[in-house]
Amino acid sequence: MMPSSMARYLFTASTAAADFRAYLRVFDLTNDLSNIHLPSKLKKRGRPKGLEQTVVGLSKKKKCDAPVPFKKRHPKDRDRLMLSWFVSPSDTNEAVYGKKLGSKSVTSDTRLIPNSCLDETVNILPIKNYFAYDGWAAVMKAFQSKYSQKDWYCGVCDLQLTKSNSIRCDSCLNRDHLLCAGLNTSPKQNKWFCGRCKK
Repeated sequence: MMPSSMARYLFTASTAAADFRAYLRVFDLTNDLSNIHLPSKLKKRGRPKGLEQTVVGLSKKKKCDAPVPFKKRHPKDRDRLMLSWFVSPSDTNEAVYGKKLGSKSVTSDTRLIPNSCLDETVNILPIKNYFAYDGWAAVMKAFQSKYSQKDWYCGVCDLQLTKSNSIRCDSCLNRDHLLCAGLNTSPKQNKWFCGRCKK
């Protein structure tokens, strides 16, 4: 019969030899990288990816560029908008790139001029530089005839409206009936943007 210390030594030695042989097998496998198979890419779960998803796992709507209020627009953007009230889009582009517009470019039909030009925040004098003398005279004549009518029309249903039952978009300055805008009462927020500007 072997002493217990000798049996422990032999057991330990045989275990160490088995561990060493296993290490060599693993070492041989790791040197041959073609035998290594990585798992397919798993979809991340949890906080980082979860910030981009809603409760049911659908992606959140990307925030689109919010409309800019008329007062905070860049002066060139304001000029472009005011020009579009009185002339066609092609004439607006030509004026922005330096062409002086004449009276033929200005619309004479006051129904085609939006009510935005009548808003108290609008000053049309900065667009005077885009017109020749006769063109600016035509703009002032159209503006004064629009101002004398003082009729506001809804941008959705095109019916006449009053300030009490309407709401003004802070970007395009058009007015809509509360019901046409999908509202029952005036919103409590300071700025409101119509559906046309939110697109």
